[in-house]
Amino acid sequence: MNILPFTLPEFAIGIPIPKTTVILSAPTKNDYYRMTAARNKHRLAGELMEKYSGTSVPLLPDMGEAFINEYLRQINEYREKNMDYLMIPETISFDTPEPDKLPVMTCAENTVYTYSGVDFIRQAELNIIEYWMILADSMKAQILRTKDGKDYLDECWHDMHRISTLECTI
Repeated sequence: MNILPFTLPEFAIGIPIPKTTVILSAPTKNDYYRMTAARNKHRLAGELMEKYSGTSVPLLPDMGEAFINEYLRQINEYREKNMDYLMIPETISFDTPEPDKLPVMTCAENTVYTYSGVDFIRQAELNIIEYWMILADSMKAQILRTKDGKDYLDECWHDMHRISTLECTI
């Protein structure tokens, strides 16, 4: 059985004028969040195109926002397509001691730090795909430390053992 190493995805963004396609690597976590909140997407599009593709294609003023939106769409589509290892489990609850207070906004970063030792500054510089992978793993590890998580693991082990026994007898 061959196990291939994980390779980071690349995203192809078509630009109508001039008619070309730009191949970009996944952005850092920091740049991903900049794209979601940017007001001047035209300037940011040019900066990110040069940073993640190594090329600079002049964009018409109204194309910057379309470029950023397509880049985000492709990144999020990749995340959804690979949700088994990139998405956070839905069973996590961020209960706080006082119900009227919201959880700290850096809860995800703190969980990643506790799990992996990657500090907050280095997390911002991580590729967004790598960050999502570490975050998902850290949340799964957090779930599996609970009694329900251990019961779930036991159930999975029993199911796997039962299936492998059935396969051996067939």
